[in-house]
Amino acid sequence: MLFASHMLTCCALKDPADFLRGTFVANVFLEYITYSRRFSPELLAFLERLLRHKALKFEADSASIQGKQDLKLSLKALGSSQVEMNDELRVKLIHAGVKLAEKCASLYEALPSYPEISASLLSVCQALDSRAYPESLKALVESTLAKLSQKVERKPLRPSKKPPPMKRLLEPKFSMKFDGRKHFMGGEKKAELKRLNYKHKKEMKGAMREIRRDNQFLAHHVLKERLQRDAERKEKVKRIYQELASQEGEFKALKRKKEKLSNRM
Repeated sequence: MLFASHMLTCCALKDPADFLRGTFVANVFLEYITYSRRFSPELLAFLERLLRHKALKFEADSASIQGKQDLKLSLKALGSSQVEMNDELRVKLIHAGVKLAEKCASLYEALPSYPEISASLLSVCQALDSRAYPESLKALVESTLAKLSQKVERKPLRPSKKPPPMKRLLEPKFSMKFDGRKHFMGGEKKAELKRLNYKHKKEMKGAMREIRRDNQFLAHHVLKERLQRDAERKEKVKRIYQELASQEGEFKALKRKKEKLSNRM
């Protein structure tokens, strides 16, 4: 496709063989892009150069070509370089070019830019001097002009009278009770289940917190009682040691008195 576009762009149209080969490539290229409806400015530019070429213009004193004749180009002439430009070949080339222009008009008539696309081909077809053309070619030129000159109704861009409604996802949602957590946007059952799970987790966290506080209080109370018992035991032991010490002192004093009395006797 790129190669065919390049051939149409670089086709010099110097001798009759160039006209025949360029027209053949344009015909094949148009059949190829008909399926995809692809816009090809190279094809339109080639058709414009073809129909504007001075080699296809008839002389003022030339007689008109009458009668029914075959206006199709022969494929045998494509391989021959010994082709002379005469009135018959001119009519066939013009017929082929106008036929391709009509097909292009049918191909691009649905595009919004159809008036701009057909403007160049319309001016070329209007400049054709159809006095020497046969009746079939005159009818083809008239039908092509009618198709190229048809207008496409295009409405100007205007702002809509009524503003479009805001999308549901973009509408702000205000909650009267803000709890700082994300809300689940789903079905009613799923939302209820998620709410119950959240409530269960919240209650479990509260219960675990209370259990930890109770354990701390019990541990502190047990430690306090143990320290108090230890202090009482130490005080009792200290008092016992003091009593034993006083008794021992009294015993020693009595013993000394007894020894003194025995020494006197």
